[in-house]
Amino acid sequence: MDNNENRTRPVVKRKRILWGRVAAALVLLILVFVLLIKAAGALIRAGKNNSSSKADTSKPSDSTAVSTVQSSSEAQTNVQYNITVCVDPGHGDYDAGTVNADKTRLEKDDNLRISLKLRDYLKEYGINVVMTRDDDTFVELEDRTDIANNAKCDFFICMHRNAYDGEMSGVEIWVNNAKPKEDTALAQNILDGLEKVGISNNRGVCYGYVGEPDINYHVNIYTYMPSCLVELGFLTDETDNKDFDAHIDEYAKAVADAVVKTAVELGVTDNSGKRLIDGPFFTNDKKLAADAQAKKPQTVSKPYNAQENEY
Repeated sequence: MDNNENRTRPVVKRKRILWGRVAAALVLLILVFVLLIKAAGALIRAGKNNSSSKADTSKPSDSTAVSTVQSSSEAQTNVQYNITVCVDPGHGDYDAGTVNADKTRLEKDDNLRISLKLRDYLKEYGINVVMTRDDDTFVELEDRTDIANNAKCDFFICMHRNAYDGEMSGVEIWVNNAKPKEDTALAQNILDGLEKVGISNNRGVCYGYVGEPDINYHVNIYTYMPSCLVELGFLTDETDNKDFDAHIDEYAKAVADAVVKTAVELGVTDNSGKRLIDGPFFTNDKKLAADAQAKKPQTVSKPYNAQENEY
C-alpha cells in the first residue's frame, strides 16, 4: 500500500466510557431497591399491628383480665349493706349453758366468742350490728327480743352450742314452727354456708322446739323480724369442738355472708347494698303472732323460756 492510500483512510475515534456516570446509576438503582424493600416491610408490619389491635379489642390480654377480676373482687368486698342485724350470744354469767364432760368448756364462752367474730364480719359489710351482750353478763330472754325489736333490726341470729348425753354431732338451726319463708331462708343460707366450711353432720333446718314441735323458742316467736337459733355443733362431742376451734373464723364469716345473701334474696337490699324497703324488715305475720303470744304465754311440759336445747 502506497502513502496515498494511508492519507485517504478515515480516522476512527474510540468512544470513552464514562465510568463515573455508570457508578452513579448503579448507586441510584441500589437506593431505589432498598427503599422498595423498606416500604414493603412497613406495609407488612402495619397489617400485623392492625390484626393485633383487633384481637386486643375482642379478647383482653391475661394481665388485663387479671386486673379486671381483681377490681371486681375489690368492689364486691367494699359493698356496704344498709341493714341492721341483732346477734344474740346465748346464756351468760351464772347461766353457763351446756358444759363438756370434764367441765372445762362452757357454752356461754363459745357462744360469745363466735358472736363477737360474727359482729366484726358483719361490720365489714357496713351492717349495723346490735348485740344483746358483748361480755360475760346475763340477759333475760324477754330483754333479748326487746333489744332486737326496739332497735328495729332486720334479722335476729341467736348463737348456741348443742348437748346430748351420748353420741350425737352436727349442726342444726331452729326456726318458728309456722315455717315463715323469710326465717327459713335465713336459716337455710346459714346452714349451707357452714356446710361449705365443713361440719361433722348437717342436721337440717328444724321447726318448733326440741321434743315439742307445737311450741317455739322464745327468740323465734317474740322477734318481729326473721330469726333463727343456730346450734353450732354439740359441745358434748369432741369432733364438733375441734371443728369449732379450727374453723371459728370461717364459721363466723359464713354466717355473715348468709345474712347478706338473704337480705338480697328477700329484697331488703340490692346487690349494691342499697336499701329497697322503708322501715325495718318486720314480717307482719310474725309480728302479729308475737303480739298475740305476749298476751297469752304458752304452758308446756318443759320451761318455755329455757335456752337449752338438750336432747
